[in-house]
Amino acid sequence: MAEQKGLAQAIWLVVMLLVLALVGWATGPASALETVYDSGRSVPIAPYLAVPGNNPNNGQQDGTKYPITSTLRRGVLPQEVPVFDAHWLTHPLVVTGTDRHSMAWLLMHRQRLEDMNARVLVVEAHKAEQLAMAQSLVPQLPMWPRDDNWIEDRLRAAGARVYPLLIGTDGIARQILPLQRGVSSGGLR
Repeated sequence: MAEQKGLAQAIWLVVMLLVLALVGWATGPASALETVYDSGRSVPIAPYLAVPGNNPNNGQQDGTKYPITSTLRRGVLPQEVPVFDAHWLTHPLVVTGTDRHSMAWLLMHRQRLEDMNARVLVVEAHKAEQLAMAQSLVPQLPMWPRDDNWIEDRLRAAGARVYPLLIGTDGIARQILPLQRGVSSGGLR
């Protein structure tokens, strides 16, 4: 009787090992990511994942906690500053707060920013109503609150510690935009 019990346990153990081996064989090892094309100028995915896009619900973004604060400060950028590789941005990006100075800057450059299809990242807003007010001032510009420090970190590392400013698709941060219409925007677009 003991021999039959021992034999049954051995058979059960062998069957379980075979099942585990078959499951392992069927699922196989995890395959490596396939690189479709690599020009040697890879673009980090973090900024694309950090940007949720425009949500037209007047500042009531899902999960946004107020106040939105920044280590960047309202101020003057004395000169243009390279921030990103020229191929990283697909649209110009405005980095701004919701203070009077920033809103005046947005209004002053509104048409030019619309013409270049800029996006607006708000890095400083104390209440949802401030973001909603900013959106109402420039309704044609996609705008969202910052939910990640990546862009601010890049700006600080480049020496651009102020807002409002525009980062063109050329990767350069600037505050003074060309006002002439019909003139090539260079790398701004």
